[in-house]
Amino acid sequence: MPITYAMMKQATADLYSWSLRKVPDDTKAALARARDAESNPVAQRTLDIMLKSAIAAETSDRFVCSDSGVPVYSIGLGTRITMDGDIKQAVVDGFAELVETIRPPLLKHVTNPLTNERGYHGKDMPLITWDVIGGADYVDITCQPKALGSGRWAALEIFSFPSLARIEEYVMECVLKAGSQHCPPVVIGVGIGGTF
Repeated sequence: MPITYAMMKQATADLYSWSLRKVPDDTKAALARARDAESNPVAQRTLDIMLKSAIAAETSDRFVCSDSGVPVYSIGLGTRITMDGDIKQAVVDGFAELVETIRPPLLKHVTNPLTNERGYHGKDMPLITWDVIGGADYVDITCQPKALGSGRWAALEIFSFPSLARIEEYVMECVLKAGSQHCPPVVIGVGIGGTF
């Protein structure tokens, strides 16, 4: 059966709506482990609140956070699938339809830096990373709403033959510099090597 425009439109819209309401199980488990390992009472209470908030959002069908961010998709296409329709446009149209129908409504968080016009997305959004899955007869889609407050804390450094200790030190410097300027829990991505 071919992967159709309608299937991709519905699947990507549903994934985005779901991802706004559900903290992944591995993240909830990490919060629980962090709470158990924490000795500071204030930090323990904060972790308790975060975990309870995640569970409450899921059980009451509410957003985890009012910052719905921008839609980011990682889509892997199997080499054995057939496609019927413009798959990229299906993702774009799915998000546009979701914006019109989702309850509660999304806030307009994306701001044009030149005109200050606010909206739900900007040029080339949703952001999509494509991959090819050799020999696969399926499509793999991961949706991650990218909260807009966290993007300001991206960092890039060019090292000449650093030690692992120096890389770890740099990552911690970046985390400490960002401080509490973004909402926890925070997933930190570190890329080493490659192109910019």
